[in-house]
Amino acid sequence: MQPLGVPDPPTSVIGLAGDSQVVVSWTAPENNGGATVSSYTVTATPGGRTCLWITGDLNCAVTELVNGTSYTFAVVATNNQGNSAASASSAEIQPLGVPGQPTSVIGLAGDSQVVVSWTAPEDDGGSAITGYSVRSSPSEKSCRTTGDRVCAVSGLTNGVPYSFTVIATNSVGSGPASLASNAATPSSKFVGLTPSRTLESRQGQPTTVDGKYWQIGKRSARSVTEFQVTGRGGVTSDADAVVLNVTVTDPSAPGYLTIFPCGANRPSSSNLNYTTGQTVGNSVVAKVGAGGKICIYTHSATQLIIDTNGYFPTG
Repeated sequence: MQPLGVPDPPTSVIGLAGDSQVVVSWTAPENNGGATVSSYTVTATPGGRTCLWITGDLNCAVTELVNGTSYTFAVVATNNQGNSAASASSAEIQPLGVPGQPTSVIGLAGDSQVVVSWTAPEDDGGSAITGYSVRSSPSEKSCRTTGDRVCAVSGLTNGVPYSFTVIATNSVGSGPASLASNAATPSSKFVGLTPSRTLESRQGQPTTVDGKYWQIGKRSARSVTEFQVTGRGGVTSDADAVVLNVTVTDPSAPGYLTIFPCGANRPSSSNLNYTTGQTVGNSVVAKVGAGGKICIYTHSATQLIIDTNGYFPTG
């Protein structure tokens, strides 16, 4: 009688990538050591995530993997005498999924249109984002872009408030829709201006349109900057809301900006989110507060740049 022993290693290990997982399959060893193989264990490298096969077709899914990370997989067979040596590793495989939700969706109202901007999802699913689609509510009007994080939804009715959602797409497919933007109401009263730099906190940069709010230094954490918008860059004293492009650069820590009319309570929502060291911008429509000012709350310290692009007069 042949003495019993551990199995030979499994062979032909391959993987089928999914969203945050890989389904690994293999071929049973030709020599089972004289005893039935009772289980197989699959191990991922890097990370060491495993799955255990007990019965059925020779495959199992290794889950909770990081999309876009390359993994190899090895399989060990077990009988009542012990474990085989590990199989030869599979080829490298990357799990991939659809992108996450875009964030910070903002609508910039114009005449019969709204220009929508947003921030890319934190998770691209492990595959580069190839496009975005924007949809309005009501009316289901839409626009698409292949890379830029801004596009104009046209054919809207002036005086009607619209909200907007954004969906990101990669090579796998389309992800979930973003949270809806705040309402933006198209209006023929919008006054477009030649963009002008109206705040520049950094040292050594070109001056602002009137020399004010220039080289004012990094905005400190949990501070509020009162920013004069009327009477500057072409914005008249009767402006009810201003259209700004707001950019942060060199943040000291993750944080956000909230822009609100001076004299009003600060809302709990944000207009722009950022991470350490990031340069990121967003379009903002800000209601003008007391004295023709808006207030800018800075959650963590950052340099701040603002351009004024237009305004809506009162009435």
